[in-house]
Amino acid sequence: MKIRTRLIALALSSVTVGLFFWNKNRSPKPQAPVWEPLALRIKESFATPGQRISDEDLRELLNYLKEAPDNKLLRLLRARASWRIGNLELRIAAKNELQNLSKRNDQEAVQALMDLAFFPIRQGVFEEDILDAADRLTQHPMASPASKLRATDILLRGRPASKHDSILEQALEQVQHEDKPLLCSWLTSKGLHQSTLEIVSSEEARTQPELFQPRFQALLAYGDLESAKELFNQLKFRLNDAKRSKALAHLGLASRDPEAIPNYLDWAYENDNYPALVEAGRLALLNQRPDAALVAYSTVLRKSSRDLGQDECTQLLQLALQFRDSKLALSAAQMLQARSPYHPAHLNNLNWLKLIHGAEPKPIIEEATRTLATAPRNPSFISTLALAQLLAGDPDATTQTLRRRGGSPMQPSEKALLAAALFAQGKNSEAQRWSSSITEKQMLNEEWALLQPHLKKQNTEKLGEKKSIK
Repeated sequence: MKIRTRLIALALSSVTVGLFFWNKNRSPKPQAPVWEPLALRIKESFATPGQRISDEDLRELLNYLKEAPDNKLLRLLRARASWRIGNLELRIAAKNELQNLSKRNDQEAVQALMDLAFFPIRQGVFEEDILDAADRLTQHPMASPASKLRATDILLRGRPASKHDSILEQALEQVQHEDKPLLCSWLTSKGLHQSTLEIVSSEEARTQPELFQPRFQALLAYGDLESAKELFNQLKFRLNDAKRSKALAHLGLASRDPEAIPNYLDWAYENDNYPALVEAGRLALLNQRPDAALVAYSTVLRKSSRDLGQDECTQLLQLALQFRDSKLALSAAQMLQARSPYHPAHLNNLNWLKLIHGAEPKPIIEEATRTLATAPRNPSFISTLALAQLLAGDPDATTQTLRRRGGSPMQPSEKALLAAALFAQGKNSEAQRWSSSITEKQMLNEEWALLQPHLKKQNTEKLGEKKSIK
């Protein structure tokens, strides 16, 4: 017994000694690079709507690059930062760097292509740069299905119609094997219902709930109401309430039921189902019910803005302007700009609405000047700078800026802006010609208010002249 105990003790001591020497000789766990926390902060700033990279982080990034100039991740971060906030010279350098990095077969290349393809045209960036990046993104083996479809959208807008069939064929071939439900949703949004019917069989729609809705809607779009009803009846007890209510709404519209949209809206409101409310608003808009769409979209914006897609948010901005609801328009513009902080058109819309709501004009003059530099001939950008100059008390600069529009047609609100500037300059007869061609109902109340002090002054002066004649 003693011998056995000694043997066990000896064995345990051997294990202990072995573990000691194994731990001692084992390679130490590799430490994360010292720049990793900085890289995470910068990536987060890129991904967070409305957030920009801080000057301190940018300086730290440049210091790390001096120590490791060949580090491709640090090079990518610097290029992405300059691509967003740099001047023309930095932007061109960033474009060249992104193009170099995009030639690799790694995730950094995918990110470089996304930055090149998904940012709007600005000085130093040409449409062909964007189209080339979008084309390569659709073929990159590491690109996500969502990125490929977004790139396909760009190609369809930028390439001639004669190439659209081949572009669509490539998207269908690649994405249906990666994410067929996503592809179907994309096809539905494009009205490409025949393609949906080709890639989603009747059997797939019955056995895969996520493929029911695409085929169902495609059948309705082609007027095959009976086949759509048959498919619905086969699956209606397997669908959840949200999918069943949506399907009933589409069936009701196809059957010309006037209560289809109101019923769907009521269901969405009662169940606080915001995705359904967005869909109901979209259907209302397609069926000439802009008032119902406005209420639906604005409810989602107020209560669950993440469920309001970019297209629907843009539609909401247009609806708010149509119904002359400037506060709602401002909220929609803020959401659009927060989601795309580097998109000049969204920033321009937001600045115009902020100005008519009483924002301090001088900081916006600087911002509007930078926005205009991205597209010097854009008439809308020119008008926003002119509005800021007028509200800053400089009507001379306002009229000089508006001359840069050339002969581009003016919206009623822009005519009101020009008339107000001319009145402030004392050019009353010319101002009256512009103001006489517009009415209050053609613009927001706050835009019409730009003219009111001058029109009241004119009326007072005319009344005084009449009294003096008497």
